[in-house]
Amino acid sequence: MDPTVHPNAILAALSVRGLLDLVDAVCARRGVTPEELCGRGRSHAVATARHELWWLIRHHPERCYSCSEIGRLVHRDHASILHGIAAHQRRQPAPA
Repeated sequence: MDPTVHPNAILAALSVRGLLDLVDAVCARRGVTPEELCGRGRSHAVATARHELWWLIRHHPERCYSCSEIGRLVHRDHASILHGIAAHQRRQPAPA
């Protein structure tokens, strides 16, 4: 939404809600930095990691965040969040 928002502001918002463990896990698994994950970059690796993070936040075990809430946290439109979560789900292998 706002291209002037610094990634550290997004990381701070996620930290307040106790979601930095998800950020760290996704970064370690996907090989991206937290700044890349919360930045505006659109490389395949960063976008894939970002979509995974959004999916994890959406399906958080303690609180189910709506796409609008996630969008406000990461300064994106709710439709972008919805699309990213759907893209992440499509990339997952079908259950056996």
